[in-house]
Amino acid sequence: MAFSSEGKIRAVMNAKGVRVFEQKRYTMLDSSVRVDFFDRESNHSSVLTSHRAYIDDNTKNMTAYDSVRVLSDSGTLVQTDSLLWDNGTHKLHSDAFVRISEKSGRVTRGHGFESDQDLTNYKILLPIIDAPTSTFENPSGAPTFSSPSQNLGMPPPLPLPPKEIKKDSGSSH
Repeated sequence: MAFSSEGKIRAVMNAKGVRVFEQKRYTMLDSSVRVDFFDRESNHSSVLTSHRAYIDDNTKNMTAYDSVRVLSDSGTLVQTDSLLWDNGTHKLHSDAFVRISEKSGRVTRGHGFESDQDLTNYKILLPIIDAPTSTFENPSGAPTFSSPSQNLGMPPPLPLPPKEIKKDSGSSH
């Protein structure tokens, strides 16, 4: 299957197993999915692989799922459980957990992902940051606080007033 825009190929999709449901207007790719993406000048830019994918035959949008990997020609690798390719915008989206490994060795993780199909401009919506414990040490010698509220510049919580205990006067109604 080939997808084009303005007369230029933008994606070529292959799979070992393809099932077309004409009345319901969708196509299932259920084995060894591979999608080669091309930039605006028709140069190869990235490749997506997954075990399965679903294509909406009306919009030609594709949802890949089950061990999704997108590898750009520049060496950036995205790994996730599910990913939507929007045929109209040529953008990749995911609401799932993502792991991005760059050629430099930098690894970024988080939930939610948006990118162009070339993986040159991407963002993680809810990033997870792993920092060595040494980055939390106090190199300046300034005082440290044990209360989280003090670390945020907030005053410590006020103590709760003592509870009043009402005694039964012994009268019955």
